[in-house]
Amino acid sequence: MKYFAYQMRNIFRRTLVANDTRMNTLKSRTWLSAILIKSQLPSAYALESFFSPIRFRNGTHEVLARTSRWHRYQRGNRSPSKRTVDMVEAHFPGTAVWINTPLWRLMDAESVELDDIAAAIGAARPHLAKHVRSRSKTLARPMTIDSLWRQGDLPALSALLAIVRHAEITKDLPQYVEASWAALHSAIFLSTTTALLAVREEFLDSLWSRFFCKLQILPSPLSNAWPREQSLTGLQEILDEAARRQTRFANHRDLAQLAFWVTRDHPLFLIPAKTSCSSLLNEYEAEASTGKRYSADPMNFIQKSHFYIMRSPISRQGELMAQMDAGESTFAALPEVNVT
Repeated sequence: MKYFAYQMRNIFRRTLVANDTRMNTLKSRTWLSAILIKSQLPSAYALESFFSPIRFRNGTHEVLARTSRWHRYQRGNRSPSKRTVDMVEAHFPGTAVWINTPLWRLMDAESVELDDIAAAIGAARPHLAKHVRSRSKTLARPMTIDSLWRQGDLPALSALLAIVRHAEITKDLPQYVEASWAALHSAIFLSTTTALLAVREEFLDSLWSRFFCKLQILPSPLSNAWPREQSLTGLQEILDEAARRQTRFANHRDLAQLAFWVTRDHPLFLIPAKTSCSSLLNEYEAEASTGKRYSADPMNFIQKSHFYIMRSPISRQGELMAQMDAGESTFAALPEVNVT
């Protein structure tokens, strides 16, 4: 018995080490990708010549003694020190956020502190941080979650994932489903348009295995046949087409709002061709030109599901309610999250 317990402890430790290593790899590679984008330098080799010119003879790139540490960052074999991160930030402002973002801890940690959740939410929406401990329904409102989804940047994704972690603690199924669905599409958008593109597959796999896969066994908009790869391709085609129309889609926020509109109202896997992308963009631009403003749905997915059941034929109501109850029981039975 003692030997079995010893073996289980070793397995647990090895799992934690593997998870930590995987997350450090994602952090380093994303950070390096952000530096290359910001600096417009072509490679890790160019970064080393920029930050360590003494190691190259008279600018001729005849190597004296290279450390290759920038290649290690790019491969994820090494994590940068705070001093290195600060040095790079001084030259290329805005790069440090990609390694210091609370997103990595929220993705990785088994236990989570309410203060960390509040800080991640407060970074995107300061007025929402106070609701973490009060347990009000503000964090679960579709208007709150949709506003972060439409924002479409790194702080917004961190806030959405923090709301997911908060729902795990409070066992709030509507909040979990709404925030997870929004975080899933925000992660897809950011991994298509930012430094996360360098780690897109590993990044989405980590989020899927830890969070989003649960949507397939819970009452949610995510069906078992949801085609992630096709959704990635569809979104990429739409964004590429939008980039060619520089009048309305001039910055990242414009693209984020377009991605929100598409993923909320139009299933991406039904848009396989560029002609469809073009017609969809025409529809979006036509709506925008009329001054039509976005309005949040007053009901969350769980409320809409109950409403649908009540309006269904009586012969089906029992079956549908049993499915809903089974999903809610599944969520209630998920392992408790440690709060520190």
